[in-house]
Formats: sequence, C-alpha cells, structure tokens
Amino acid sequence: MEFWCGAIEILTGRRVLERHRPTAEQKLLYWVRQYPADSKKFSMIIDLLLRDQYSINAARKIAKLADSCLNKNAKDRPTMNRVVEILKQAIQDSQKGTNSVNNNY
Repeated sequence: MEFWCGAIEILTGRRVLERHRPTAEQKLLYWVRQYPADSKKFSMIIDLLLRDQYSINAARKIAKLADSCLNKNAKDRPTMNRVVEILKQAIQDSQKGTNSVNNNY
C-alpha cells in the first residue's frame, strides 16, 4: 500500500488523510476511487502544480499501477520488476510530450 500512497499523493497533491476537507474527500483512497484512471473525470484529480509536467497517459498508467498494488491477493499485485517497467513506460510517455494533462480539461 505504501507505493499506492506515494504515487497517488504525488499525482493529486493530497495527503492520505486530510481532515480539513469535506467528509467525502478526507480519505484519499475513497476520494480517488471516484475518478477511475480510464474515466474522463480522472484529470480532475491531478495536482494543479503538475498539470504541464507530464502527459495524461503517463498519469493514467501510474494511477492504474498504483491501484493494482492494492489487490488483496499478493499474487495479483505487480512484481517490483513490473512496477519499474511501467514507471519507465510512463516516463517515456511524458517525454513524448503528447496529451498533456492540461489539454484534457
């Protein structure tokens, strides 16, 4: 779960628990699940400070990867080799400069 927390905190600019937010937004896990990586709403959770820093495709890959790390069955979670591979793909997507997060609002 630690990878999930770090990845989603970076993408959203939010902490895992923020008591000063409305009840529905206090717990990051529950709030983020309202904005699936494949949905059009996904770009709404991206930290405003990071919108032009990477592509929406890279953000989606990272969010999907983080979500897969939450599988209850350890056998269904990605290996660290797979995590590294997907992160490298996300970096390559961002370096291509296509479909920036800002273009999807």
